[in-house]
Amino acid sequence: MRDRYKIFIIDEAHMVTAAGFNALLKIVEEPPEHIKFIFATTEPDKVIGTIRSRTHHYPFRLVPPEPLLTYLERLCSSEGVAAAPGVLQLVLRAGGGSVRDTLSVLDQLIVTPAQRASPTTGPPHCWASPMLRCWTR
Repeated sequence: MRDRYKIFIIDEAHMVTAAGFNALLKIVEEPPEHIKFIFATTEPDKVIGTIRSRTHHYPFRLVPPEPLLTYLERLCSSEGVAAAPGVLQLVLRAGGGSVRDTLSVLDQLIVTPAQRASPTTGPPHCWASPMLRCWTR
């Protein structure tokens, strides 16, 4: 065997039907030692009780602004991207403490000039966004 574990991640697990969970029940109850399941959901109460009773629940919390800002600054620095003053704070606010949402906002701002340059967004060296006025690379 090449890897120690085979990990199955079921995202949006609350969307799995009762029939779908029942199909998984046997392997979740008695999985082989090398198989791990991760059920990711924002609505654990919608996961059927037989699955919930056989799994551990690890609630994730929103990340405070200070460490997330530090991370964004390091990330931008390592990627060679310079943000205008105040932009990262607005990115944090738009992300609402969710790392995924914050990085999605940042990703939307870091695009090639050809993709963003237009009469309404300005020249290629300065990309404008309705929310975040200027992002430069």
